[in-house]
Formats: sequence, structure tokens, C-alpha cells
Amino acid sequence: MSKIVSVAVILSLSFMSNLGLAEEYSTGEQSFQERSTYLRENKDPQSTKVESENFETTETTEPTTFEREPVGLIFDRHLSPFAGAEAMISVLRAYQALDDTVFQSSVGDQSFAMIAGRLGKLLFIEGLLSSTEVIAQHEVFGHGFRAREFHIPNLRYRVTPWSGWISMNALKFNQLSENEKIAIIAGGMEGTSILARQIRTRWFNSQSRSIDSREAHLYISASLDQTLYVLDTKQRRDKTFPIGHDVINYITEVNNWYQSPVLNTHKLRRKILFDFVDPYLFYSAYSLGNYVIEGSQLWEYPMIPVGEYRYLPAMRMALAPYGPEYQLINFVKGLEQSYIATLRYGNTGGRHSSALALDILRLISSDLLFIDGKAELWHQPKMFAATAAVAKGHYGAALSLVARYRIAPKIDIMGQAGYKTTGYMPGEVLKHSPILRIGFAAYL
Repeated sequence: MSKIVSVAVILSLSFMSNLGLAEEYSTGEQSFQERSTYLRENKDPQSTKVESENFETTETTEPTTFEREPVGLIFDRHLSPFAGAEAMISVLRAYQALDDTVFQSSVGDQSFAMIAGRLGKLLFIEGLLSSTEVIAQHEVFGHGFRAREFHIPNLRYRVTPWSGWISMNALKFNQLSENEKIAIIAGGMEGTSILARQIRTRWFNSQSRSIDSREAHLYISASLDQTLYVLDTKQRRDKTFPIGHDVINYITEVNNWYQSPVLNTHKLRRKILFDFVDPYLFYSAYSLGNYVIEGSQLWEYPMIPVGEYRYLPAMRMALAPYGPEYQLINFVKGLEQSYIATLRYGNTGGRHSSALALDILRLISSDLLFIDGKAELWHQPKMFAATAAVAKGHYGAALSLVARYRIAPKIDIMGQAGYKTTGYMPGEVLKHSPILRIGFAAYL
């Protein structure tokens, strides 16, 4: 019962402490003022003590830092949301290592002072860290990625724990196609969605299948960035939105491309509720409550057993350059390999889009080498058409391999190589292009 109460307490505090973060990004003479809301929650891991039935005390240690705490960077041509997510997660992992060194484990200490201390640390230290990282991902690796992709010069950024903005050249922005404008406008929310996706994939791919409460805080903040941004439109009954409100601008440009009011705030708010159909969101909230009340920073989450496999479904909206898409994400964990199958479907103004993506984790694995496979096939309105009316349905595909190789006892090199055709694929460029990334990871 105490854990149920703890979840309610954390969620209440999170929503009460939500900040409306005024962001601005200016395009020369134009100034776009954005509003983003981020949750504040997070916590700490260590070994936990569990009482067995015969009252002997056994110790369950968390997975080794060798598996769970890589700090690294990856690089690609335009500094994509994937490069940003790796940087944000690495900053968090460095904080985790420092936190574990400075603070002793408080597992089992449920005194009022200790609970208050853990709650304060969650809200004021880890809350500020998560908020800053989400805003950086939104601005620099979200909007910024799409602007860099379309070669808009002289980009400038400002990131604080409470707000952020990006400025770009208005003339260059206005010369873009409607699909490119939509991609930049939705890029901030796309970037934070990729950050949440990368955190979730790491949890799913770990042997221990456990959630660290500090990572849970960042996951909630990143995952709900898009959701709360869209839901924010309901609060403004007078319709006086800032000029640069991402969601309003997204709706405006989508309607411009269709030359018809096919999308409005009410429709988008209904669609965005599917973001809450995400068990990892609620697992993260439980992990936070479990830490505040009991002091345990690691929690092994459940999955649905299906024979020799474990299964978990989730849903999420994607704000594509041609309209919103529903995503059904299927997590299937096997004894040796795991799979993530994602189905996407959209119908905006009578124009349909669909896609199937498959990630095979540990396609090839050994003591030194791990290789994952990624494939995606889609059918969507042809990109860069002047209007939706002349955008015929278009097939596209992508295929890549992701490798990690151990070159030293605690150092890996990482790389991704593949190719995609023209079309929308979350986190990747819109035009046909090689998929190339390289990086490294060091285990703390």
C-alpha cells in the first residue's frame, strides 16, 4: 500500500511543480515564442536488501556498472536527435556515478527526514538536471537538427533549466517547402521523443530489465514534452497563443499544405492522449515513488510472459511532416535476441500513411562484438510536394546495422551504417541519404 501511495504522491507533486517554460526562437525579424512544460522527478540506485521467507538476509545487487553505466558520444552529419540523446544520457550517467560515490545508500530508511531528503534531491537536483537536458534536446538536437539538415545558417541557441530558444534566418526559413517547415516546427518534440525512446530501449535491452529512478525522471520529462505541449492548447480559451507556439504552428502549416482546415487543436488533443498508453511511463512513476519512500533506486519491471518470450505493448503519437501518426510499439524479449516492432498509421485530410519498423537487438553477439539490425518500410505522401493534392503515395525503406566493439576492458567503439530512401523516418533526414554514425562508450 505504501508504494501505491508513493506513486500518487510523486505524480501529484510532479504535476503541481510543472513549469510552463517560455521558449523563444527567432528567425531574423520573426520571433517565435514557445511554451513547453516539463515534469520534475528522479532518483538513485544501489544494492538492495531483501528478506527471504526463512528470515535470512540476502543481498540483491544491481547490475554491474560495466553493463549499465556507459558514458559516450556519437557523431553524425547533422548532430541528430540520436547524437543528442547519447550526450544527454551520458551526462546523466556521469551524474549517477558521482551520486553513487557521494551519497550512501538509504535503502530501507523510511524516516521522515530521509524521505524528505530524497524528495528534495529528486525535485531540486535531479529535476533541474532533467529539465535542462530536455530543453537542450528540444532546442539544439530537435529544432536545430532539422534546421541544420536544411542548411539554415547562423543558428543560435539559449538553454537554461527553465527555458530555451533557437534563432535562425527568417528568409531561409520562409524559402523552405511546407514539409520542411513542418519538420523544423515539430523537430523539438521529435527530439525529446527520440530521447525517451533511447532511454526506453536501453531499459528493455538490459539483461536485468531494471529502471533506475534517476533515468525514470528524465524519461518522464522527455516523454511528456510533446504530450503536455499539445494539451497546453486547451488551457488557452482566449486563443492568444505566442507567435512561436510549436503546436499551433504545426497545425497552421499542416493546414496550409492541405489547403484546408484538416487539423485543429481539439483533434490533436484527442490523438495525443495515446501518449499515455505507455507502461514505461507508469513504471517510471512507480520507480520514483519507490525511491522516495523506500530508498531503492533500482526496480525490475514486469513484462507479459508469452511462452519463452516476454511482451509489452506501448503507443505514441508522431507529428510527421504530413500530419499526425499513431504508433503501436511492440517489445518482445527473447532468451538471446529481442525485438521492437513499430507500426505507424496516419490519416490526415484523406491522405493515408503507414510504416513498419523492426529493430533486432543482439542480432549477432559475442564477448567483444554486438550487432543490432534495423529495417523500416513505409508508404506516405511524397515529400516536398507543393501541396497535399499533388503529393502521390510514395514507398520508401531504410536498412542499417548498429555495431559495438570492445577495444579495451572498459572502452567500446560504436557505429551505425545503412541507407534510407526519401521519406519521413523519426530522427533521420527527409531526403535519401546514407545513415552513418560513429562514437565511443566508456564504462564507469
